[in-house]
Amino acid sequence: MHRFKRIIPLVALLIAAGCSGELPSGGEVATDASPPAELDIHAQHALGVYGERKLHIDFAGSAGRTLSAHVRNTSSERARVSLAAAIRAPAGLSTVDLGVIELAPEATAVVTFDDEEVGFSSVLAEREVATLTVWASAKYDSGVEARDSIRVFIDDAFTVKTPEEVRELRRELAADPSRVNEPFLRAGGFLVSDEEAERMRAVIPFVPTEQFVPAPTLPPELQAQIDATLVADERSVVDRAAAGVEQGLAQAGATVSTKFCFFIDVNWSDNSVGDFLTTGNTWTAQGQMVGYKLPGQNWQTTFLGPLNGLSNGCTGTLNATVGGVVEFKIYSIASLPTNNGGSTNTVVGYSSTGTVMSEDRSIIVQNQATHNIGITSTTPAVNVAFAAGTALHMLRDGSTGHGYSILTGQSGNACTGCISGLGEIKVATGWDTSKYAVAHEVGHAIQAVNMPNFYTTPGIINYGVRGTAGICDSTPAPGNLDNATFTSAEHMTVAWTEGFATFVGAAAFNLRTDADCAFATWTNGADCQGSATWPARIHRTQCGGAAGQGVQWDWTRHFWDVYQATNFGTIASFLRAADSSSYTLSNPYILLDNAANGHAINSAWDASKSDNGIKVCADGIQSGSGGVCCKASCGTCGGSGCGNRPGGSNACCTGNINDANKTCTGTNAPCVLR
Repeated sequence: MHRFKRIIPLVALLIAAGCSGELPSGGEVATDASPPAELDIHAQHALGVYGERKLHIDFAGSAGRTLSAHVRNTSSERARVSLAAAIRAPAGLSTVDLGVIELAPEATAVVTFDDEEVGFSSVLAEREVATLTVWASAKYDSGVEARDSIRVFIDDAFTVKTPEEVRELRRELAADPSRVNEPFLRAGGFLVSDEEAERMRAVIPFVPTEQFVPAPTLPPELQAQIDATLVADERSVVDRAAAGVEQGLAQAGATVSTKFCFFIDVNWSDNSVGDFLTTGNTWTAQGQMVGYKLPGQNWQTTFLGPLNGLSNGCTGTLNATVGGVVEFKIYSIASLPTNNGGSTNTVVGYSSTGTVMSEDRSIIVQNQATHNIGITSTTPAVNVAFAAGTALHMLRDGSTGHGYSILTGQSGNACTGCISGLGEIKVATGWDTSKYAVAHEVGHAIQAVNMPNFYTTPGIINYGVRGTAGICDSTPAPGNLDNATFTSAEHMTVAWTEGFATFVGAAAFNLRTDADCAFATWTNGADCQGSATWPARIHRTQCGGAAGQGVQWDWTRHFWDVYQATNFGTIASFLRAADSSSYTLSNPYILLDNAANGHAINSAWDASKSDNGIKVCADGIQSGSGGVCCKASCGTCGGSGCGNRPGGSNACCTGNINDANKTCTGTNAPCVLR
């Protein structure tokens, strides 16, 4: 996600209960092209251009054994929409192709599908519930793509409930424990078999170098928020005793040693892109903080694996009474080992008022060694903690431990997503369900905590971009102070900063062993390696290649190549080595290239920089000081005897080139790199 306003105070790295500055006044943020007038111009630009949803799919009810959905094309272009469904039931997962429809501009179609098409009757036993996710993928005449999806719960009698209705049932459970066995109360997430859960947990095995990694010590104000949510059981002693006798008679006091493994499902707006957190593929709650209350015991908290050598997404082994009800709270906090298990990264998601949030769930203990618990999250703070925690889990070989804070529900002066301090992120209303947007902003925070001098240099990240042609267009438009995009020509500080953040998003949700990777944007899924989405070396081949400028996507592809040849830990180490207060708007490549020399990243860096078009002075030779580009025929740039080299002093001597003030246009040498 692009950042359109940046405030970078010189603050110490803390896990704070919110971001610095004033909190927003609340209220919903518009997601169409006409946001409220009171929003500042940055927020209007972010929401109006990048927040616009061109495709909507909504549940339209059921009749008999038939479901209906509204598919709406809100754009001025014709759309070809592919429809598909994923059914998650106790028997397993299946997908169904629902065909293709054509939608005229600003048109709506009613799509119906019945039990025979989706096949619930064949997978649901009595009193079982399945989830149905229907998603639509639109291709517009201009080539732009858009996606949306809906989810409902269906039982064996084809009774349909929306997620909102299921959440209401969960709230009723607290007031009426006798209803704990109702099927829809257990339908809060994907229903996953033990075998499938084990397979998913094994996708990315994690073996810490130390058996135990100390859990983080949370700041007192954060711990106080957590403690306040763990309300003691307020039933009378008589009620508790009666319940205990009834349970003892029914279960004969049987206990089981079991662990509880959590799978979180968010209706991601970009759920069909990447290897992880996609439709039909729930993902373990990596490092999430969980509160739990066993029958007859007080509330306790723990961090799910892989802390302390536990299975990913699971608690340790607990002794619980068979048939008893265990209560859980999944907090908007995650902590993951890093630095090869020597420390931890912690991320905290906050509401718009700076409050830690949770999703609640209760289950009945069965006589089994593992309980898989599905959580459907609609809480923004939990969503961002889950997405960021997954990203930090995937990039766990990175730097030493840091704390990251994400404040959700931002409006008013908030941008779509921005860094307001080292390790602090703000996310506008509605963007918490874009996993790539969250991970992109985590990428900015990772860059900030590893490069504090760069990030705190005033004016260094300047969005006064200046490309003007085709996909390179970034000319400020009326009402939009800046218009930085993935393919626009920009100041090099913006190009490499945004490109690196997008790379982090790609690395978070794609396997490093993939030949290519994908990143979901507000317009399409983009490829990190090939040229299927955009041409290779965009800045050089499409945008004029002016020195001191760059294109974000060139830098994303460059870091992806380096990542494949090394690892994220090496890249994080490189960022720290490259930190400096000497950056200007146009010199990042020079300083980064110099920092790569002698670093473990160097061979991968050199192999990639020309292929992806980030190399400055592409048709010449750069001077050792980095400020001048000589003709390639010179052999070396500047120094003793430069005037006698092929090309002469005007092409090979840095003094002459500086005197001539031949500022680079394109990549033609000789020139002065401004």
